[in-house]
Amino acid sequence: MRIINGKLKVYYHDKIEHFSDDKIVVSSNNKKYVIEGKNLIIEKMFEEVIVISGKINKIIMGNYDE
Repeated sequence: MRIINGKLKVYYHDKIEHFSDDKIVVSSNNKKYVIEGKNLIIEKMFEEVIVISGKINKIIMGNYDE
């Protein structure tokens, strides 16, 4: 996961578990990433990367057992 030019890039994701304009949940290798903010948009989605833009307020990273 990287932030480049104000956009969040999540690499090698498995699936998108939740998507709304204020919250996106992405899973990757038994990890869960919760992105919270406003006007969140998935700009690009490829097999190896998802690019998320908008006003990102918080990123929570955790395991599935948490």
